[in-house]
Amino acid sequence: WILDNPFVLSISFHDGRVMINYPWDDSPAAVEGEKAICPDDDVFSEMSALYAENHAFMWTGKCLCHSETFNKGISNGAEWYVVDNGMQDYNYLFSNCMEITAELSCWKRPIQSHLQVEWENNLDSMLIVLESVHGGIKGKVVDQDGNPLNGAVVEVVGKEKNVTTSKRGEFWRMLLPGSYSVKATHKNLFGVIESDLIDMSVINSLGQGALEVNLTARIQYQETFIVTGVKNGGCKYFDNQYFDEIKSLFHDCRICDIKIFDQECKYVHNDADSRQVAFLVTVIFAPLPMFNFFDDRWGENIIRRPTSEFEMKKLKRRATMYSEEVWCGRKDDWVVRVFLEYLYLM
Repeated sequence: WILDNPFVLSISFHDGRVMINYPWDDSPAAVEGEKAICPDDDVFSEMSALYAENHAFMWTGKCLCHSETFNKGISNGAEWYVVDNGMQDYNYLFSNCMEITAELSCWKRPIQSHLQVEWENNLDSMLIVLESVHGGIKGKVVDQDGNPLNGAVVEVVGKEKNVTTSKRGEFWRMLLPGSYSVKATHKNLFGVIESDLIDMSVINSLGQGALEVNLTARIQYQETFIVTGVKNGGCKYFDNQYFDEIKSLFHDCRICDIKIFDQECKYVHNDADSRQVAFLVTVIFAPLPMFNFFDDRWGENIIRRPTSEFEMKKLKRRATMYSEEVWCGRKDDWVVRVFLEYLYLM
C-alpha cells in the first residue's frame, strides 16, 4: 500500500516519552547515541521542530516520567537508540514518504479521561506538520507530447534521495529554502528519456507553499566512440593528460564517461618512439543537432522514444548514420569511430 501510493508525509504515533524522533533509526554506520544522518536531515529536523514547538510542552525537551531530556524536544532516531527495521526508515528508504515518529505521553495506555487533554496538546502540532507538505517543489513530469509519465524519477542534485512520480506524472519534493538543480528521468525497455537540468530557488519555508516545477523528458541518445591517435614517448598510465583534448572533439555532447581503451593501445610498427593511444568515450547527443540531421535526411524533426522492437532498431540504424557522418573520421590529430562491442568480445 505504501509503495503503491505516492505519500509525501506521515506521522507515526507512539507513547512512552514526550518527544519527536526522525530517520535514521538505523544505518550500516549507525552508532547508538550518535546521529545517523540521512540525506534530508535538514528537512526532518525542521518538521520535528515544528511539531515540538507547537505542542503544549514538548518543546521544553522534558517529560515528567523520565529524567532524560531532548534538545528542543526532538532527536535523531539512532542518537536516542538504534531500532532495526523501523517504519520511518522503511518509508524513507523505499518510498517517497517522509515520516517522523511522535512520542505523545508518559503513559503507554492513557486513561480515557485524559484523552481530550492529549488531543488538545497535539492538535496544533499535527495540523502544522501536515501543512508543511506545502514546501519545496511540486509539479508534473511529461514526455515531449505532454503525456504524464508514471514512475519517472525526480532527482535533486546533491541529495541522495529521489522521488517517483504518480500515475498522473505528479511529484512532490519537500525542501528547505535554498538553491537546487532538478531533473527527471524515465526508463523502460526501449530507452531513457530525460528532462533538462533545471536550476531553481526555493524561497518559502515548509508550509508556506511549494514552488511549481514542470519537467519535460525527451529522448537521450547515447553512443560510445573509440578515439585513437599517435603520440611520441610516454606510457598509457599518463594518457589521461589527453582527456580534455578528447572531450573537445564532442563539443555539442554531454560526456558520460571517458577512459583509456587498453585493447587499442599499441606501439607503432617500425617506430620505437611512437605509440597509438586509445580512448573509449561515451556521450549523450545534444537533441537539436540530431533532430536537424533527422529532419534533413528523413523529414522527422522530432525523435521519440521507440515503442516497439522495430522502432528501436530503426532508431539505432539512423542514429548510427548520424554518429558516423557527423562525429566520425579524422579530427585534427585524432581518428574517431563508433565502438562496436562485438568486435572486442573475443
